[in-house]
Amino acid sequence: MSFRIKDVDGRITVTKMRGLFEQSIRQTPIFRDNTPLGIMEVNGQFSHYMNADTDTMWIGFAIGMRCAERLQDYARAAIAADRAKRFEGPVLTDDQIETIAFTEEMENSRSEIPDKVFFFARAIESAVLAKIKEQS
Repeated sequence: MSFRIKDVDGRITVTKMRGLFEQSIRQTPIFRDNTPLGIMEVNGQFSHYMNADTDTMWIGFAIGMRCAERLQDYARAAIAADRAKRFEGPVLTDDQIETIAFTEEMENSRSEIPDKVFFFARAIESAVLAKIKEQS
């Protein structure tokens, strides 16, 4: 039984991630010589690598990429929080910032969220987006 890495909205695609994985294999002589990249397709789509060791390496690589994306999100949130603390107004703790997530349901029941928190969280969101644009 093999694990399948799935695409996640707003994250690197499996296709692009797989390309990076295969590129790293091809560019590392010891891996290139010992890591077969034959794949199994199901319904015309990548399913897994036919070699069990290669497939295990792929799963580890993909999980590492997903973890790296999460760490990058935390770093961006920390940068935004630091910037937001430089301005007057309410200041949330790092724990509060990490737990704020606005979903569509929360938007519809916004009256449950104090206005100060709502607007401050939106300011953080804007700062994060600005930092992302600045770095890209």
